[in-house]
Amino acid sequence: MAGKQKPKPNPDQDYRAPQREMAEAEKETAVTDKVAGVAEELPKAIVRRLVKDKLSQLSDSEISVFREALEAFSDSARIFVHYLSATANDICKESKRQTINAEDVFKALEEIEFSDYVGPLRASLEGQRYDTQASRSRLIGAILSIIEFFVSRWSA
Repeated sequence: MAGKQKPKPNPDQDYRAPQREMAEAEKETAVTDKVAGVAEELPKAIVRRLVKDKLSQLSDSEISVFREALEAFSDSARIFVHYLSATANDICKESKRQTINAEDVFKALEEIEFSDYVGPLRASLEGQRYDTQASRSRLIGAILSIIEFFVSRWSA
């Protein structure tokens, strides 16, 4: 048995390094998941304003909205935006493009049976293009228009 010997452990080598690396990777994943969850939330102040504005148009008296109801509106709008985004993405991919444009969104609205909102949304988007010069403001305006249409659909 003189041929094979076990290597002697190196006292300078840290054998716990892989365990530490795994623990650090798990922490990074947890932080990333938490940040992603927060990033997906719609701004509460905007949702509150949209809901209250729409309710004030529909009623002469002031209507209160519970926090849970606002969260339900926010979650519903987020889910709707995800569904609409996925549908628009599929339409974009079918056209062999990598960038979703407004027409993809309009076609997606028709595909998910929200075609009644395409006309008003087109008009709103055109108004945003003329009224606003900054591209960030146009994007926010388009998103707010979609959310407002969604809120009006469910509150009517």
